[in-house]
Amino acid sequence: PSLPVPHEAAAFSGPLLEDVDFRPAFPGAAAERLATYQGPAGRIAFYQVAYGRQAHGRKLIGFESTIVPPGWRVKSERTAPLGGVPAARWQEVERPNRERALIVSWYEVGGRPRASAREVKLAEAAQALSAVTYSKLLALEAPCRPDCDAAATSLTAFAAILPGQGSGKG
Repeated sequence: PSLPVPHEAAAFSGPLLEDVDFRPAFPGAAAERLATYQGPAGRIAFYQVAYGRQAHGRKLIGFESTIVPPGWRVKSERTAPLGGVPAARWQEVERPNRERALIVSWYEVGGRPRASAREVKLAEAAQALSAVTYSKLLALEAPCRPDCDAAATSLTAFAAILPGQGSGKG
């Protein structure tokens, strides 16, 4: 599957070759991509992972799959819209170095956003008899500098330029 990323759009430059410590784990994925961008409020990481037909060891919602990297602690979590995504998961996390960051993630099955793991499982089951489609997870991460409100504003602006989101093109 193709995992498109924006190129030099609006106030964001990238994708850059910057190495980041934001590394979700999704074993057995059909495709995976991590891109970083520089925006007015700092760095943003954009992560995508896709799976084809679900099989043992190759599942979007699996025991070993995690959005939050090892050693990072979830401080708070909520569900709220993000641009064209009606329900995204917002997690404030603390990195091992004690810096805070904001991670916003959502699933897509058959090209439609899904809010929860349960919705993903139901949508995948409904599509199991049809042609192969891909299940995806998309995640954005930004350091909370100077605070998590600034990170949320930056992530919301970036989400608008993602392919298939908001009014942006990618």
